[in-house]
Amino acid sequence: MVPRVLVVVIDDSSEVLEISARYLKTKGFEVVTSTQGFELAGLMTRRSPEVIVLDVMLPSLAGSTLAQIVRKHSATVPIVFYSAIPEDKGRDLLSGVTFATFVPKTQGVTALHKAITDLLEMAPSVARS
Repeated sequence: MVPRVLVVVIDDSSEVLEISARYLKTKGFEVVTSTQGFELAGLMTRRSPEVIVLDVMLPSLAGSTLAQIVRKHSATVPIVFYSAIPEDKGRDLLSGVTFATFVPKTQGVTALHKAITDLLEMAPSVARS
């Protein structure tokens, strides 16, 4: 049996987490969610996710700070910034963050799914390592 791709989703909205997790699970992903950004490092030490989805505006840690934490653990795990901030500001987040993309929440979970699969296709060895 081939293990499913693990996606970690960090967002302070339980509604966003529920909708995202439900949709991504229907697409065959294993999904772990958290409303607390500070839990990400612990999640990554227990099992390396193949993709991390980060909200940008979290009350405890900003998504950009979390991306720096991710990069300390892994230089290649794909990061999707999934946020309600304006698209131009979201694109600004990508400078300095390797192997990442931005998806506005207004585009919904189908766009999130596409961004995840696009990133995984760019690095198939990362997705199944």
